[in-house]
Amino acid sequence: MVNLTINGKHVTASPDQTILQVCHEQNIDQIPTLCYDEKLPPFGSCFLCVVEMEGQNRLFPSCSTKVGEGMVINTHSEKVRRARKTCLELIVSNHYADCFGPCRLACPADVDIQGYMSLISLGKFHEAIALIKEKLPMPSVCGRVCTRKCEVNCRRTLVDSPVGIDFLKRYAADQDMIGDMWKPEVKEDNGVRIAIIGGGPAGLTAAYYLAVEGYRPVIYEALPHLGGMLRYGIPEYRLPKEVLDKEISWITDLGVEVHTERMLGKDFSMDDLFDQGFKSVFVALGAQIGKPMRVENEEAEGVLSGVEFLRQVEMKTNPDIKGRVVVVGGGNTAIDAARTSLRLGAKEVVLLYRRTRNEMPANEMEIVAAEEEGVKMEFLAAPTEVNVEDGRMKSLECLRMELGEPDDSGRRRPVKIEGSEYTLDCDWIISAIGQEPDLEGVDSDETIKVTKWNTIEAKSGTFETDRPGVFSGGDVVTGPADAVDAIAAGRMAARAIEKYVQTGVTEPLTDRFESKRDNFHKMTREDIPLVAESERHHVPEMPVEERLKGFQEVEHAYDDKAAFDEALRCAECGCDAGLECRLQDYCTEYGVDQERFVGEFNRYTADTRHPFIKIDSNKCINCGRCVNTCKDILNVAALGFVNRGFRTIVKPAMEKALHETNCVSCGNCIDVCPTGTLVERMPFRRSGPWQMDAVFNVCNYCSVGCNITLKTKTDDLFYVVGASPESAPNYGELCVRGRFGYQHYLDGSRVKKPMVRKDGELVEVSWEEAFEAIHKGRQRMIEDHG
Repeated sequence: MVNLTINGKHVTASPDQTILQVCHEQNIDQIPTLCYDEKLPPFGSCFLCVVEMEGQNRLFPSCSTKVGEGMVINTHSEKVRRARKTCLELIVSNHYADCFGPCRLACPADVDIQGYMSLISLGKFHEAIALIKEKLPMPSVCGRVCTRKCEVNCRRTLVDSPVGIDFLKRYAADQDMIGDMWKPEVKEDNGVRIAIIGGGPAGLTAAYYLAVEGYRPVIYEALPHLGGMLRYGIPEYRLPKEVLDKEISWITDLGVEVHTERMLGKDFSMDDLFDQGFKSVFVALGAQIGKPMRVENEEAEGVLSGVEFLRQVEMKTNPDIKGRVVVVGGGNTAIDAARTSLRLGAKEVVLLYRRTRNEMPANEMEIVAAEEEGVKMEFLAAPTEVNVEDGRMKSLECLRMELGEPDDSGRRRPVKIEGSEYTLDCDWIISAIGQEPDLEGVDSDETIKVTKWNTIEAKSGTFETDRPGVFSGGDVVTGPADAVDAIAAGRMAARAIEKYVQTGVTEPLTDRFESKRDNFHKMTREDIPLVAESERHHVPEMPVEERLKGFQEVEHAYDDKAAFDEALRCAECGCDAGLECRLQDYCTEYGVDQERFVGEFNRYTADTRHPFIKIDSNKCINCGRCVNTCKDILNVAALGFVNRGFRTIVKPAMEKALHETNCVSCGNCIDVCPTGTLVERMPFRRSGPWQMDAVFNVCNYCSVGCNITLKTKTDDLFYVVGASPESAPNYGELCVRGRFGYQHYLDGSRVKKPMVRKDGELVEVSWEEAFEAIHKGRQRMIEDHG
């Protein structure tokens, strides 16, 4: 035995052991490694396991360095961390792959879009909605009003048109609303009360995730009903309140206490809440006050705020809208106000916007719908004054504009054209040029900072304000944004609040590493040659002539066939191993920048010729584990290193397909691959990936009794991997039958009824006839052989 010191701890170990083995065995440090396998001799290819040794100038790979007497080792010094970070950045500089699809990366809520697309295509609505609600508890709402940032980023746009992600989310959610809705498993009540000020999307979402974790969230809402801008800012024809109410009730039924018509600063203060025993407060007030146009006489009768107008319509207190209506603005609120005015009886609606149609921030689909319904768009025009007669507005003075240089938003700045003034006669003016929060009850609290934009100042990543225990998120922090942004903030704030309540401190969210092919070059159609063209399925809509008769929902849902077919349009850009990838985990831990060393890189076409194994060499890091497992453990050597230097690649020799070699199709190479280069070709149409439950079992193909692990999503959605390497008799290895022999359970080929051979052919028979055939056969054997 030798004595040494590791990370300041005195250690005794066998001289036959490596530093890595000692650290792992004695739980000193989980040194990272991608190439090490305890069943194989050290290979030392990844150089990620390096450690620092006192008295030595260089670093040592711990997987191949034996311990020695008197060694003083540091496994996580700053020098070691820098080396590992550089090592990982060199590895991923030639890792031409996507961890997740670009759709998910664009989603503020980080919803696993590829995962639920796959589940919908397999008819697994219950599982799809459970997956969506891991990050987004209001899919019926978002499936109707989301601005579809995911679809803008969908890689199918390089081929034809984006997948109908939002339509499919709505489809799954609507299916879930038929009968009993899916419910999460709620942890035991811990008695801790959390106050939430504001019952909009951010507040409701925070309440949901806190309730699931066993907390007692209490929502205080100033208006008569929960929903915030979802209820009071989005018209019925886009979001039926019956749908909204059902989704809200689903959340509050989990144990959320609700107090409506209770306003911060009027009915209670922040101090009151803490005095009542609340451990934390989440401020989610939204941004529900319309910004002024800053033109003369805009306070005159007949001039309305867009958000206030929509709120009045919902509360049935709106004025009698007739004649000609001018709506000022280019966002979704302006479009909603314009379309609502038509439904209330306006003869004509003109939307005035100071830029062009291309710069409008409103959702393109909403703009198209407004045009279809007859809203007239007047671009490059801005109001300058409201003309008044007898105390009421009469017309609007306007000025023509032209586009100049881009402003801070990236859009070209509108510039006045001198001498272009004109008058726009109208009966009503609706101003919808922006919104801001109402900070009554907050601005008087000197411990909570407010920005110059009249929003609450909260720390990025933790959502905490300068007042201990007070957190804030959603539009009250960011200014007016999309519902999905507020939902994302509510979920992350709930996690931060939970951490604060448990420990008294908060931790910023760690930026997850995401390998992206877009980091290497601008993607084009040529980069995805295997994605065939297919037409996007559109949802049916109410005819235009019927829409304006009331507030019935305009967009309808996919039927079953359209949903299945549309889900199959997903190009599955994300990695098959994206949920269980050690390379990604290490890159996240060490804050890796993929673009640091990006230059020349290798590109390959995924090889799917083997009936069970897919090889995507774009992800290979040449760790050698598959090569050495195949050669040293299985004595097959179907895989090897081909070429030299930068062009080195793992594949069969002589350009053969894997199944054309001496490969025994055991698939053990899949289990040892740390990056998803080698994965199973799943027998179902889609492969997720999904988080799966692990179930220990025994293979029943022969009498050896090999241990296996079933990775299961549902009873008919599973696959097989090796069990623990310590588990006898097979120690993690499997044969082709043990690993892939289950597929007849899933592909429909499993024999489920008895069959008897008649006239040389196997035909289905009843169980009685089958048992009779067995009996007769047994009798013949006895007669023939005794």
